[in-house]
Amino acid sequence: MFPEFFVATLRRAIGRPAIISLVAIAFASGAPPASPHKTLPLSQSSDGSAWHAASHDAWLWAPGTEVKVFFIKGHFSAPEQLVLREVIHDWNTIARELQTGVSFSYAGETKEIVVSRGILTIMRSDLRGTKPRIWAYFQPRLLTQKGLLTCAVIYLEYQIQRLNVLVSFTSHEMGHGFGLGDCPDCKQTMMRYARDQQHPNGFYWPTSSDKTLIKARYARISSGDD
Repeated sequence: MFPEFFVATLRRAIGRPAIISLVAIAFASGAPPASPHKTLPLSQSSDGSAWHAASHDAWLWAPGTEVKVFFIKGHFSAPEQLVLREVIHDWNTIARELQTGVSFSYAGETKEIVVSRGILTIMRSDLRGTKPRIWAYFQPRLLTQKGLLTCAVIYLEYQIQRLNVLVSFTSHEMGHGFGLGDCPDCKQTMMRYARDQQHPNGFYWPTSSDKTLIKARYARISSGDD
């Protein structure tokens, strides 16, 4: 049985005509922007370290970035798209609440990863060979010269099938784009680890402590201390 929050999420999603109509939006991507942005390496290191999540405060969406979110075509079922679009909507609300200057909007499906400023691609991937074993991964693709994030990809293991687990993992990975690092042994953060790909970590959106960290980080940028 799904938790009450999840039932409410589905009810909100079903009530939105734009979400019910799951028509793919064609997207012709242009060339990646030139300097001051740099493209990060895509290859996984031999020891798997390239697949590690960002350390604390490592990645941060640049203030003012209007992020368009794409799903890789064919990677998510209609119910999965519904709940993923709710995650996007919730993070857009949270980003506005915390005065980050960042916004998120669903932009449709694409056949391949889009590497361009203001783009987040969400897709499935086979992560079975990662060491240590992970089930989701946040990968920055473009950064400004100051190291602020402008383009990224979220990879989700194919074996994540339960909708509430998909929500939990995706929201966790979204947290990495707001300077939140993994905290395996913490109890009051959505950045704690899940037991496996069949179980959520117990959180589906940022906790009050997570929000405090995010707001403080963006305040530092606004004041010029970061």
